[in-house]
This record gives sequence, C-alpha cells and structure tokens, in this order.
Amino acid sequence: MKKMNNKGFSLVELIIVIAIMAVLMGVLAPQLLKYVEDSRVQSDETAMGEVENAVKIALAVEEVYNAVNDGTVVTIHDDDSATKGTPSVTSGVTALDEELAKTLPDGINFTSKQYNGNDQTITINFDSTMGTFKLTTSWTTATP
Repeated sequence: MKKMNNKGFSLVELIIVIAIMAVLMGVLAPQLLKYVEDSRVQSDETAMGEVENAVKIALAVEEVYNAVNDGTVVTIHDDDSATKGTPSVTSGVTALDEELAKTLPDGINFTSKQYNGNDQTITINFDSTMGTFKLTTSWTTATP
C-alpha cells in the first residue's frame, strides 16, 4: 500500500479558518473602535480638566487675582479649529494669559469626535460673599 504524503492544510481547511477569522473581526472591530473613541473622549476631558486646574492655580497669583474681572472667559482653542496658530488658551487678561502660558502646553488638539474642532470655555465668576472666584465650564460637543 502506498502511503500518501499529507503535509500542510487542505484548501477547505484554510477557507474555514479564514471564514472564522472574518466573523471574529466583524464582531470585534466595532467594539475596538468604540473603545478607541471612548479613550479619545477621556483624553480630551483630561486636557480640559488640566486647563481648569491651571486657571485655578493662576488665580492664586495675586497679580492675576487682581487683574481678573467677574465674567472673564478663558477659551481653550482646539488646534484643528480656525484659530490654529494662536495660543492654546486665551482670556483677554494679560496677567492670566502670561501665567497660563507658563504652565500649559503649546497646543491642545482634541482628538475625539465629541470635542474635535470646537473651542471650549471656562467662565470665571466672582463670589462676593466668599471673596473667591468660581469657575463655570462649558464643554461644547461637536455637531454630527
């Protein structure tokens, strides 16, 4: 009896493996994309929180505290927006802008679909009863 030399896989076996892999990719790819987008949203929100903390720290400087008025708006410019090339965070108050420029990165680029292309704002309100500032954030989401 002649023995067959069976080395490797048959064409049917290879097609079955490829089909199984295609089904798995079809099921797993949307979940992976969702996790990537969630990660980007969290990264953007962390960046906005860092700016908020930087504003609070800047307000601890007496020169900045005295220069800021009630209702001052701090704008976080997305590097993808029309304001590209301008400082990443501006308020119109020189002392505050100078202090923020020392502590914040050169550019903030929102990467998530939720925040990409939108400038975000932080409004500084003075609480006269406590003699302190309160920050009000306004995180604008992108329109689909």
